Parts: sequence; structure tokens; C-alpha cells
Amino acid sequence: MPEVDRSEAAALLQAAVAAHRAGRVAEAVAGYRAVLARAPGNVDALNLLGVAAAGQGAWSEALGWYDRAVAAKPRYAPAHLNRGNALAALGDTQGAEAAYRTAAKLQPDLADARLNLGALLHRTGRLDEAIAVFRALVRAAPHDARGHFNLGRCLLEAKRPADAHAALTKAARIAPADAAVRIALAD
Repeated sequence: MPEVDRSEAAALLQAAVAAHRAGRVAEAVAGYRAVLARAPGNVDALNLLGVAAAGQGAWSEALGWYDRAVAAKPRYAPAHLNRGNALAALGDTQGAEAAYRTAAKLQPDLADARLNLGALLHRTGRLDEAIAVFRALVRAAPHDARGHFNLGRCLLEAKRPADAHAALTKAARIAPADAAVRIALAD
């Protein structure tokens, strides 16, 4: 792609992201499409078109955009994470699990990949696996209250109250205003 097209696509992407953040989704989508007209494999535009579709509840459309993003850049962890979210929303828990695991492997510091994987494992009754994933999350992101909170909830369910209390206490120290953490500690 010529340098002029690349800088034009970058400027269009920046404007589209700003519109998206401001809640002007239709404008953002038009911007992402304009980026793709100039740079058909732009992974950010592909991924963000999926995010826009997901925000409208169009999970099948979102999955299509995420699939294109993954095809354009197979090692792009955010697209795998978002692909997992779409698959989970569409009821494909096995596909979602695989996508979350791929995202976490590609980018170990992408906390949402482990968070969503742990939540999926918990929802599907695989409590020990969920605990292991949340433990890995709190090791990788020790200042993320969500990991400690979810680890604590799983440990409570596993009848390990002392470990649960320790995890929930860490979550409360990180996010003292979080009502859900306070309620879980009170239980």
C-alpha cells in the first residue's frame, strides 16, 4: 500500500474510533468500511466492525468480522478474544473456549481472555479448571480485582472458605468501592 494510502487509512481509523467511543456507531462503521476500502486487510478495522456489530447484538455478523480479522492476522489476540465472545453468545462453548485459550496464549497479559475463559469454565461446571485459570490470571495481572473476585467466588463454591476469603480480601483492597466484592465478603 502506498504511504499516502497508509496514512489516510490511519487517519480514517482514528476518526472512526473516536466516533465509536462517542457513541456514533453508524459513523464509526462507515469509517471502518472506508479504512477497508483503502486497506482491505486492516485488522483493526475488521475487529472493530465486529465490535460494532456485537454492540448491536448482531453476533453472527460480528463473528464474520472477527474471523476475517483472524485470517488477516492469525496472531492478533484481541480478535481471538472477541471471536470467543461471539461464539459464547451464539452458544458455541467449545469454540469460545478454544478462542479464549488462543487469545490467552498469544497475549498472556490480555486479562479479559483469562477472565472470560474462567467464567465460561465456571458456567459449564468445570470449577477446578476455572480456579486454575483465575489463579493464572491473578499471577499475570495481580492488580486486576476481577480476577481475585472471580477466584474467590469459585473457591467459595468449591467449599474452600479460607482461600476464598483471601482472594476476596485482595479484590476488596484493589477495588474498595466494588459492591459485589463487599457483598461476597459478607457472605
